[in-house]
Amino acid sequence: MRGLNKYLISLTLALSSLLNAQFNQEAFYKKFQNAPIKEKVKMISEEPYENIKEIFPLLSDTLESIKKTIYNKTIHQEARLLFDKIDLNIEVYNKNYAKAIHILQKALNYHCSNLDDSLWCYIKLKDNYIEIKDAVKAMEMNRFVEENYEKRKDKKISYGSQKSKLFYAIGLYKESIEQRKKEFLSAKPTPFGEVYLNNDLGHYFNLLKNSDSAEFYFLKAKAKLKNIPETPENRKTIVFYNGLIDGNIASSKFNSKKYQEAIPLLFNDIKASIECNEYGSAYNSYMLLTQTYLKLNNPTAAKIYLDTIINFHKRAPHLYKSVKTDLILANYYALVKDYKLSASYYAKFIQVNDSINNLEKERQIINQGVAYNVQNKELELEQKNKVLAATKLEDSKQKTFRAYLLAGILMLLAVVVFLVLNNQYTKKREQELSEVNKQIYSQNLIIEQSLKEKELLIKEIHHRVKNNLQIITSMLSLQIGKTTNKESSTILNEAKQRIASIALTHQMLYQKGNLSSVLLEDFLSKLIYQIESTLPENNITLNIQLNSSETKVNIDTAIPLGLIVNEILTNCFKHAFPENAGGTISIISSVENQSLTLKISDDGVGFDVSKAQQPAKSLGLELIEILAEQLNCKMDVINNNGTTYVLKLNLS
Repeated sequence: MRGLNKYLISLTLALSSLLNAQFNQEAFYKKFQNAPIKEKVKMISEEPYENIKEIFPLLSDTLESIKKTIYNKTIHQEARLLFDKIDLNIEVYNKNYAKAIHILQKALNYHCSNLDDSLWCYIKLKDNYIEIKDAVKAMEMNRFVEENYEKRKDKKISYGSQKSKLFYAIGLYKESIEQRKKEFLSAKPTPFGEVYLNNDLGHYFNLLKNSDSAEFYFLKAKAKLKNIPETPENRKTIVFYNGLIDGNIASSKFNSKKYQEAIPLLFNDIKASIECNEYGSAYNSYMLLTQTYLKLNNPTAAKIYLDTIINFHKRAPHLYKSVKTDLILANYYALVKDYKLSASYYAKFIQVNDSINNLEKERQIINQGVAYNVQNKELELEQKNKVLAATKLEDSKQKTFRAYLLAGILMLLAVVVFLVLNNQYTKKREQELSEVNKQIYSQNLIIEQSLKEKELLIKEIHHRVKNNLQIITSMLSLQIGKTTNKESSTILNEAKQRIASIALTHQMLYQKGNLSSVLLEDFLSKLIYQIESTLPENNITLNIQLNSSETKVNIDTAIPLGLIVNEILTNCFKHAFPENAGGTISIISSVENQSLTLKISDDGVGFDVSKAQQPAKSLGLELIEILAEQLNCKMDVINNNGTTYVLKLNLS
């Protein structure tokens, strides 16, 4: 036991740093800065305010600017509802439930555009009315949720507090027990379903001061928990509930004055709660542990855990401040015989507790009566609705039957008349259509023959153009062989390569059977390898990624595009890697929404873009610009660790 005490004390000292270590505020802030406007608002609305309260002042100016824009320049209800959610999170965190209810009512009246939005508002209203123990309104909200929950489109919307929790919140613990059993029977079975059920039932019996029944259900929950196989996904839940149930059993032991038996169970709960970051549960067990040591007249141990409770209050006063702390402090100072401080804390406790008790009693009396009346009215209304629905259904069936019978007779007569007239008309039309079909058939034969002749003619034209262009390239090759001037030879080689690019387009048109367009990926692939084959041996690697397998381009686009690719690749091979240096040329194409993006880059020496724009620029660069302008193509040239051409062309 002493070892466990030491472990819990060290765990307590580390608690203050752990309370704020679970949420990465810096990462959230960076993500917020980089997010689009709509996503910024959505991020804040979906994140618990507790996690972002430290950085919220850094975000508030941006949110306020977005809010003004939305309210002044748009009628966007969805965005306004997101701002309502942000305001709601802040008020609920600060326990300003009345303000939270006002925000929800405004959102319900003005900013909800569909059933899912309204349902979300009603669920949150129900939970906030439970917090202020207004049974009338909570029941009213719950009725709407029950009637419409299955109609929701967004299946992620949580149901909120069940009716058993509503009864629990207003002090009707017996009704909570019966309602919780009904909810379990009607719900879908889950691995932890019976664990939750028995733990809740034990908790309600604890509140009724029925320790034996409470302990029975807690032990039953513990047994059900042991039967669940542990996995990485459910380990945290199993660890937490093992501790939580031990803490609840300890509460039963405390109520039965079995204080020594309660202590190890409370240690188990604290250890499990802190391991799972459930500090609210750990706080409750620290409170009970302090009271237990006070009951055992052990002020030294009680002081250790009393300091821990006070540390909770300092770290998160909105979450952990409790009126019971004043009573515990009064009992502690009485035990150490500091009667002045004890009397001070006890007077403070009496003053606050009396006002709370008076309000609580008034609310409980009103809420109990209202709850029963609402239930009775619900049952009466349900029975009346069932009878009324049955009567309406029977009347509707009779009316529907008579209407269908009359409609059936009229439709039958109409069908008979229609069939007779249609039969006569059909015979006449068949004769006319037969004559027309004969004429159409003969005309189709003539048209098909004509189309075939035209296709053959166009193919022959493309073939002849390709052959003529090859003759020209052959003549250029002969001329190159006879030319001794290196500059003239280079010019003739470049002209030969350009003509070969045009010839390739005509060749693909008549070979593939499509006389007006070519497959872009096939065309670029063949063109690239044709260019590479005409160049001398080198140490250059081609990296080709053509992601446009189904895209076609017409001849008016293919020829200038092929010439552009020819000029760029030829420049890369000739100038990017001087003195036969090795390197890589990458050709990447992609098509999205009929927009072609072609990127040709090398990792060579690059060139000065500003100098390339001088009047003395080469014919190749000038030709690239003229062809790009002809295609209405956007072209960017980037000189960074080599040269990159990025061409963007609309193919539609």
